[in-house]
Amino acid sequence: MKITKRMLRRIIRESLISEQVMWHSTAPENVEAIMLKGLQSGRESANTMAGAWADEFYGKRPIYLSVEKGKYEGTPLAVNAANLDLVADLPTLVDTGAYQEEEGMYWDEGAEPQQMSSLIDDDGMVYFEDLLSPGSAEAQAAIEITGTAAVVDGVPPESIATEEGNLKSSKPSAAESEWASKSQEDKDAHWKNAAWETMAWKRYRKHAQAEGIPFDPDDEEDMKVARAWWKEQPESKQFESKMIITKQQLRRLLREQVLLSESEMLDIVTNPYEDVTDINILANYALRDDMQGALKDKEMQHYIENNEAMYLVDDSYGWLKHVGDEDAYDMPAPEGWDLDKIYAFFKKFEDEAYKVFSQKEKGEHNSLPAKKERELIGNALTMSYVMPDDIKGIEFQVRRSKGKITNINIENSDIVSNLNHEEVTRAGFTMDDIIDVLRGGGAKERKKQRPIKHTPPMYD
Repeated sequence: MKITKRMLRRIIRESLISEQVMWHSTAPENVEAIMLKGLQSGRESANTMAGAWADEFYGKRPIYLSVEKGKYEGTPLAVNAANLDLVADLPTLVDTGAYQEEEGMYWDEGAEPQQMSSLIDDDGMVYFEDLLSPGSAEAQAAIEITGTAAVVDGVPPESIATEEGNLKSSKPSAAESEWASKSQEDKDAHWKNAAWETMAWKRYRKHAQAEGIPFDPDDEEDMKVARAWWKEQPESKQFESKMIITKQQLRRLLREQVLLSESEMLDIVTNPYEDVTDINILANYALRDDMQGALKDKEMQHYIENNEAMYLVDDSYGWLKHVGDEDAYDMPAPEGWDLDKIYAFFKKFEDEAYKVFSQKEKGEHNSLPAKKERELIGNALTMSYVMPDDIKGIEFQVRRSKGKITNINIENSDIVSNLNHEEVTRAGFTMDDIIDVLRGGGAKERKKQRPIKHTPPMYD
């Protein structure tokens, strides 16, 4: 079953049916008003002043609830939480040893609560957006950790009583009844699917943010991309094969995977006379089939940012074929070395590096001046557009007929072409607009040379 983030929240809520009764404490003089009007968010109280910093993230002062009666000072009121949108109690969660950041909170490595171990990202971070999403795995985990919850929109009076026995019971929802009727095998499969989907959109969201790719986990088309990307990640394969293990064991495996990707490089491609360090680095990633690691490696950034990955890959072919030739090249093949797979990885790296370069350049192109004019110039040179640095490598000459500009001859190191008056006008520009961009960008302008009067040679 393919599910969006919104559907996933519903699945998790159905899967983690918890106690319906929670407790809220208040000053005795407030009880009568609360029983009449309900618990209203946005009100300050002595019990919640210490957590005032969290109001910024909730948008107002929420209602805090606890599964433990009398946890806070005051008169305890029973609350039927079955139909409430419960989210994380941020102040209490921070008290578990978390560090607050602008977008979320994190724990020291290995110090995170077990319930959070499979939900935090690679940096140990869990985000406020997820903690404050009713029914999310992060919110449910936080409630389990602290034994408390927050309600942002208040609690109606019919869900409140002075004694637990006086609460109006809620009829189980259809979803709850359906869940209760499932076999344990079906529940396990249901949860595994939900957990896999959670990892897909969480990991892809971080990838998309880093690459500047728009991503909406509630958009099914975006989720198709996320699933396809996640399925190809080494971490995903580990996750799928170890789904029956505990969360703590899973966290350990993921840490081992990270350590593997960051471990010391093997000497696969070596030479005492030529610098083949970068080829060796990429060969290590190829051996581990770690494309994301290769794309993020600091030594690879020069090739990616300058669109030179193709040169690194071309140079590598002359070396990779000799791995395993210990007599002539002193390059023993490491365990698991498969030359065809290595070649395929290098070729894929070239393609993926270009995608990263292209996306980055396209983002810069869209934000830089003269976007449309640079697209016209680029089209003339069989390119989608030219960047400002590309203009410096262009030569052009203005052609006139009867005093009016009719053509601009244009060329770079690859092609000779021209822009005519009709296509420029059709695009909504004047020829002077294009000339201004070329001159302003540092293109070399060729002037029309004056005719030279030729004098025939004279002989004695």
